[in-house]
This record gives sequence, C-alpha cells and structure tokens, in this order.
Amino acid sequence: MTFCITFTTMVHPKYDILYSEDEFRAYVKGEKMIKIEIDEEIPVEEEKTIVDEKKFAVRFGIIGAGQGGGQLADAFWQSGYRRVAVVNTTTRDMQRLQIPEDNRHVLKSEGGAGKDPSIGRAALEAESEEIFRLLQGAFKKDVEHILICCGAGGGTGGGATLPLVKICKEYLVSIGIQNPDKRVGVICTIPTKDES
Repeated sequence: MTFCITFTTMVHPKYDILYSEDEFRAYVKGEKMIKIEIDEEIPVEEEKTIVDEKKFAVRFGIIGAGQGGGQLADAFWQSGYRRVAVVNTTTRDMQRLQIPEDNRHVLKSEGGAGKDPSIGRAALEAESEEIFRLLQGAFKKDVEHILICCGAGGGTGGGATLPLVKICKEYLVSIGIQNPDKRVGVICTIPTKDES
C-alpha cells in the first residue's frame, strides 16, 4: 500500500538550500524565492495480525520470565498460542524452546541470576524499553490480556515478575486497552523443597 504526499518547499536560488515556506520567509527576507511542489509516493507497511493456530475465546499475550517461566510460555506456544515471548538472563535456558528467536530477549547479566531475585529485577528494570519493544513485536496490537509466567524459586522469574507486570500494563494502555489492572495476570510455580 502506498499513499502520495505533496509538500511545498522553497529553494534559495544562490545556495540551493531547501527551506519550508515559513523558514524561508524568516531567514531570507527580501530575496527571490523559487517555490517547488514535490509529489512523492511513500510506501506504508500494513501491520500484520497474529493468528493463533487454534481458535481461542480470548486473545492472550504470554510472556515467560526465567527458566521456569520460559518453559511455561513454551507450552502455550506448543498449544497453538502465537502471541508468546520470553525473557531470561541466560541464553542457555532458552535453547530448547520452540518460541521464535524474534520473540526472545536475553537480559544483560553476568551468566544468569542464579537464585537471586535482586539480579533478575535489576536486569529487567535496566532494559524496560527493550522489553516494551519485545511486546510490540510479539503481540502487536492484537491482544486483550497478558499472562506472565514465572517460577518463584528462580532469580530471573522471581525478580522480574513485578517489573514485568508494570511494563505489561503500560503496553496495554499504549494500544488502547481499558482497565489494564484487570487484564494482566501471573502464572507462578512454587519451588519444590529441593529447588528452594
């Protein structure tokens, strides 16, 4: 799809400099001006919609945080959901996931968060803009609710979840969704005795 735009500009006859009409009047008082109208076709990329493989009643966006959350998000992907993303502090935990590379983000951290939630939280807060852009790419504007998946025993999942809730609410507001407090939820697994 393309649309045509016409704009008017002024050219200084001596210096071959382009000005808007107002700029020209402000800077080159009293000199002759040459008025040019330019028609230019500008391509407009249509936004693609994401279609789940199965028909679901609600359009969910799923984001996994950490190893456990990534595995939960991957289960949604394998079930046919296509608005799925994952964040982690290490690439190692994402190697077996089927979620596309474009829907993954590695937070900057020294080899993961271990079991320290403060590392996961700090890593996510430092990259909140990148996470927002990840949601834009993975969910587009075609989402009604967002579920955050995490494992409470891990450093990334345990620490990144609360900042993710805030980012997800901001994202929903940015695409025109009302009442974001009622549209962001968390699926959290509790660590077993051996994992804690």
